[in-house]
Amino acid sequence: MDLAATCLDFAGEPIPQTYESRSVKPLLTGERADHRDCVRSALVTKKAAHGRWRMVADPRYKLIDGFFEDRTLLDLERDPMETKNVAAANPGVVARLEKRYASA
Repeated sequence: MDLAATCLDFAGEPIPQTYESRSVKPLLTGERADHRDCVRSALVTKKAAHGRWRMVADPRYKLIDGFFEDRTLLDLERDPMETKNVAAANPGVVARLEKRYASA
């Protein structure tokens, strides 16, 4: 979540390098029109198929790993209701998004 970095930015304080968050102040003040090219999330839970899940999404695709039995790739443009797993038909997209788990 980018709340801490945003509060620090508005207060004129430096954002620690250890923070993964980024200030959204430039978006709120109109200095920038974009913020991130992807979003990622992860959770450790007993409800996930493997005890943890992780997700990374860009504007077009969302890759979910560990929540369902199979790795799930959703095409948000063609399937906005997120009902069809298209991972098998898009191995290149899966590979590209997998790299983003660590670099997002």
